[in-house]
Formats: sequence, C-alpha cells, structure tokens
Amino acid sequence: MKKYLLTESLLRELLYGTKENKQEISNKLESLIQKNNELYISFLTLNQILKEESRSDRRKSIFSNINHLCKKILPVHNDDLPLVLGLSSELSIPYENTMELIIAQKAEIDYILDNSSIYLSQKIISVINLVFKGK
Repeated sequence: MKKYLLTESLLRELLYGTKENKQEISNKLESLIQKNNELYISFLTLNQILKEESRSDRRKSIFSNINHLCKKILPVHNDDLPLVLGLSSELSIPYENTMELIIAQKAEIDYILDNSSIYLSQKIISVINLVFKGK
C-alpha cells in the first residue's frame, strides 16, 4: 500500500478540466484505490479549491466528494513554517507548494500525484506526473 498526495493542480483539472482529462484522472485514481493505495489532500489544497467556488452547494459537494475519496485531509502545523520558509527559496518552488511538500513528508507520503511541473525539480518525495494529450 502506498500513500499519494493529490495536488491542487490535479484537483482543479479533475473538477474543471476537459472531459478527457477528467476521465483520465478518474481512471488513475480508481486504479490506485483498487490496488488498496491511499489518497490524501492537504488542508491548503482543499481550502484553495473551496474558497474559489462561489456556490455553497457546489462547495459542499466538492468537500463531500474529496472527503469520500481521500483517507485524510492533512493539516498544517505551526512548526512547519520555519522549515517551509527556508526550503522555499532553496528549492525554487512557490511557498504554497513547499508547504505541501513538508506536510506530505511529515505524513510519510510516498508519491505526489500532479499534472504540472512544479514538483519535478525537488527530490524530497517522488512525483507521478500525469501529462494530458491537450497539454
């Protein structure tokens, strides 16, 4: 059993992307779950997704689906901040993404499941990058 962190970019594509991309992501997630892998999301990612949704019924639906899909919503801890501040400039990736890396590392996440190139340069956690035909 492996642990996978779903990124904001991937979830945005799952929620708002093309029909083909949504299907590809759904198939990948279904395959991981069928193999008894665990999916996780950080509170930061969930918050970003929910705060940008204007309709409360849609926010509730998104939360319910994510809560069903993921084993746990990973929290942010105060003691993560100094490490994030130091690593953010060292890794040359945005602060929010560095925070996700630290959260994932503390939760002993095995892989980051992403569809962007943001995490590819770091070596803290392995990345599985989904590349879509339209990109």
